Amino acid sequence: MRKVFLAIITAVVAECGFGAQLELVTSVPLVRARQMDFYGDYAWIAQNMDGAALLNVADPDKPKVVKQFTPEQMQPLFLKVLAEENLLLSADRFQGLVIYDISEPDEPTTVSLTPLPPMTTHFDVTETTDGKRLAILARAGQGLMCVDISDVTSPTITDRFNMGVDFTRAVAVKDGIVYAADSTEGGLKALRLVSPGKFQPLYQANLFGMCDSLLVHDQHLLVGYNNRGFRIFELPDKAVIDKETTPALRILSTNLTNRSRVRAMVRKDDLLIVANDQIGVDLYDVKNPALPWLSHEFLLKDAGQLAQSCSLYRDTVYVAAWEAGVLVMRINDKPAPAEFDLENLYDDEQQTEEHN
Repeated sequence: MRKVFLAIITAVVAECGFGAQLELVTSVPLVRARQMDFYGDYAWIAQNMDGAALLNVADPDKPKVVKQFTPEQMQPLFLKVLAEENLLLSADRFQGLVIYDISEPDEPTTVSLTPLPPMTTHFDVTETTDGKRLAILARAGQGLMCVDISDVTSPTITDRFNMGVDFTRAVAVKDGIVYAADSTEGGLKALRLVSPGKFQPLYQANLFGMCDSLLVHDQHLLVGYNNRGFRIFELPDKAVIDKETTPALRILSTNLTNRSRVRAMVRKDDLLIVANDQIGVDLYDVKNPALPWLSHEFLLKDAGQLAQSCSLYRDTVYVAAWEAGVLVMRINDKPAPAEFDLENLYDDEQQTEEHN
């Protein structure tokens, strides 16, 4: 009953076209735009085997290509900026983990190179209670790798994990727990980080779906799937993590969507922006994480246009859309009619079930 109800409400909301809406502002033609991160007025764009690009986004209405880096210079599959230290970490397709000094963004210099066999698809950076800085790498068919980057000039591999791995696509770290998205069925894995940068396996969440992406936001973990939409979990708090041997996730909702491949997600206040591969970009209201509802779909219609990732920077949404380049979007609000009181729908539906 409840699943049918939620499906009907989501369909009605999407059809009526009220709520937050995505508006395309402009686009930048960059082939194989895969992912991005930001540094001051600049955006670094990972372009896979086509190299990388540096954009000036000081005016998001008119982004400009500052420099194009050739594949011989860099081939990042994923990159992350450590802005306070003027550093760019790049998961280079063939070189491994490369750390650059980007004090002069158009002339990056190599700080260190940790050679790794292909390939690292994603990574997260965390700091331990004893002051170490670790990069946790999603290593495709090789599972996970932990690299100590406390000394950026001399990173050190501290551990690997490949138990029950098919293809590890993404990773997120929260309060010393590593969450890994693996493409095996029911492939969400949790591991504890123990000193000095070692993995301690905890459990696998055996729920239907091949995991593609992860997002930690406050006390929620959002997990994107291939052909299974996304789920929202409540994370255990720090006290529970410190006390319990196996601190478990609590599932809050499942948003089951056919033909979807949730490549990436990002939050803006009560909204969730979803890069949904060949479908396009979805916008959900997740104010009530137990009842997310679809507010808008921005469809990509041409072959080769694939929403690979999405980012939020200075209230502007950027989507790396493969052959469509980088899409620059804004979120506008279209108020709901007074007769739709979405905040109370979940409570009303629960009461109906109780009476039945």
